[in-house]
Amino acid sequence: MFRIILLVLALSPQIINVENRNKLNLNGWWQYVIDPQNDGVRNYRNELRKNSETYFMDEKRGSWTKSNYLYDFDKADSLMVPGDWNMQKDMLYLYEGTIWYRKRFDFKPQSNRRYFLYFGAANYRAEAALNQKRLGEHIGGYTPFNYDVTDIIQNGENSVVVMVNGTHGLNDVPMVTFDWWNYCGLTRDVCIISTPQTFIRDYYVYLKKGEVAKRGKRTIEGWVQLDGPSMAGQKIRIDIPELKSSVEATTDANGLARFSMLAKPVLYSPTNAKIYNVLISSAEDEIEDRIGFRTIEVEGAKLLLNGEEFYWKGVNMHAEYADGENTCALTNSSQAAKMLGWAKDVGCNALRLAHYTHPEVTVRKAEEMGLMLWAEIPNYWSVNWRDPATLENAKSQLNEMIVRDKNRANVLIWSVGNENMQDGSAERDNYFITLLDLCRELDPERLASLAMERSYKTAGNDTVQTVKDPLRFYTDILSFNEYLNVKKVPYSRWEFDVEKPVLISEFGWAALYGKHGADNENYTEESACKSYRIKLDLYSRMPNCVGINPWQLYDARSPRRMCDGISDGFSRAGIISNKGEKKMIFRLLKEFYRTR
Repeated sequence: MFRIILLVLALSPQIINVENRNKLNLNGWWQYVIDPQNDGVRNYRNELRKNSETYFMDEKRGSWTKSNYLYDFDKADSLMVPGDWNMQKDMLYLYEGTIWYRKRFDFKPQSNRRYFLYFGAANYRAEAALNQKRLGEHIGGYTPFNYDVTDIIQNGENSVVVMVNGTHGLNDVPMVTFDWWNYCGLTRDVCIISTPQTFIRDYYVYLKKGEVAKRGKRTIEGWVQLDGPSMAGQKIRIDIPELKSSVEATTDANGLARFSMLAKPVLYSPTNAKIYNVLISSAEDEIEDRIGFRTIEVEGAKLLLNGEEFYWKGVNMHAEYADGENTCALTNSSQAAKMLGWAKDVGCNALRLAHYTHPEVTVRKAEEMGLMLWAEIPNYWSVNWRDPATLENAKSQLNEMIVRDKNRANVLIWSVGNENMQDGSAERDNYFITLLDLCRELDPERLASLAMERSYKTAGNDTVQTVKDPLRFYTDILSFNEYLNVKKVPYSRWEFDVEKPVLISEFGWAALYGKHGADNENYTEESACKSYRIKLDLYSRMPNCVGINPWQLYDARSPRRMCDGISDGFSRAGIISNKGEKKMIFRLLKEFYRTR
């Protein structure tokens, strides 16, 4: 058994635009062992507490210190990465405990390069080690993280071991209860990123607000962040060849360079999803990205895209590949194009990415297709907003989402939660106000909101509907989930005490594809159509309504939906079945969007 000196590395600052960097892909088959009672974790933790030295994993036998349980990686079965373990092995279908992954790979590091081990996501807790040296822990199942392994990666064979636990507790984000499948494991790309000693770690390039009304050239501005020993005083160059525009800037002592340049870009929109090659270079590094330029603003009750009123023709979407089996391993552009193509077919110009950060490949493909996005972190229903650690967890997930996707022109709204119960406490409101403020601090160019809930304006009077959540005064738009009983719609009216654009973040009706019958019978396609007709008429009359997001694009898995013969583990509220079959409401919604 190998003994190693404890080496714990904090998460390195997040690296963006990984797909366009020099990297070694570690996707493929990874060996795994199941640890349902956390024997390995427990022994590992004990050693961390007791000693300045620790064991991580015995690479020969796969055993843990002082454990009677021996696991042999070399004889172990394999899981595909990226991929959830639930849908790959029948015995793991409902498993949410601990699994240890191992991948061996050959490598030839160069002396003048830096190397980072990058994970697109690992659900929900992950601890990683390279060559038996512990790297650190990441919490949050849907956002990327990376470690600097320059001093650990070695010439020849290397071994990466990752412990992933999918269990959620009362202080987690989300908590133990949520209405989607908890796909566990290494669900997104894993790779080794290679960079120069001083490299371009992060950047933001955008069209300055207030520039749309200008004739001629407009201002494109932003910043570039270097990382490395020579990051101060470096010249940075930003080129947009198609616009024949470029600018140079110099980094400060912290490696940050701010810039501003004039250009005449075609404005990005759903009808013209124009994106440009943008080249950023420094003395040692160079990276290319595809970036579009547009503005998103609110003026009173108007939602303005590029200075013009915009009607949000959306739909909610989970991060599943609905191929008849449904898995969260939506990892390539063709899979994303198929799912997003359904949204385009129904007439959508937007999507709400429910209820967590979706894969980067989905966000980028949606950008190419002109689908605007609402991006969200998984503050779902109730979270422990009294626990400072819970807030830090949510802030971390929000930061990682914004850092990754801030250069995507199609992302218009950052959302910090969904249907978060009101308990009348200052702690609850301050929790979300802190996150809304963080959205604006990290990215003042976009809108910040969350999905609130409908209320009666006066208790005991169900004729006047409104939104009472105190957070309505802090969001940029008034967005809420609307599940009013259809029988009450004809004699209900809506009144709002804030003048903001109203965006319906959810509404819908469950129907099993192919089940026909009366329009008042549960789960029939006819009952769904009746509900949609009533609700779509309502939104056409609702004050300040600038768009809708039906729930949902396709039937997605949920452990809360287990009715035999109907749900069978799926939420049946999709306009398309989990097998890709279009329900009657698909055609109804398509006609409605055609007229907007």
